[in-house]
Amino acid sequence: MSNPNKSHTHFPYHFDGTSTGGINFQETYNYDGDLLIYYSSMADRSNNYISCWCSRWDTQKYSLILETWLTKSEAQTLRNNIRPGAVDELYQVLGKPVYYDRSWQGKNTLRIVPNKYKRRMGSQPDEGDLIKSSLPSMRKERVIYVKTYSEHPLKNNLIEVKLEGYISGSTL
Repeated sequence: MSNPNKSHTHFPYHFDGTSTGGINFQETYNYDGDLLIYYSSMADRSNNYISCWCSRWDTQKYSLILETWLTKSEAQTLRNNIRPGAVDELYQVLGKPVYYDRSWQGKNTLRIVPNKYKRRMGSQPDEGDLIKSSLPSMRKERVIYVKTYSEHPLKNNLIEVKLEGYISGSTL
């Protein structure tokens, strides 16, 4: 007779009764906005991203214009991780340009990701007021090389940020 504790159905995690956290098998999302801007590291599990609200996303051939608003610290983080203008065209294959990050170290590369879920504007994290974002159904994830960056102050210590960049050929 086999040991029931060695069965494939045995759950190997034990709790002492004092822990209230347990194990969370759900996906985790950043609920602050409908757009994630990854910098420095392009990995999903990286903490190198800014969660924000997308107010404009225009694509035209091989370029992307993105507008959002950020806090002062988020805008500073973004500025510290890009080198506007450090982008060039490598060559054209059948009329399709191939762009690259001229910093050669990924210092001018951003990964733009529509967020699946967002929190209703103005709600607090503990309110659980989640809604599905419509941005992922309208736009696809893109990797861009920043051509220009501009910002304008708004009320409540927010900064409107406009990014113009060339879309990486590997994401088209």
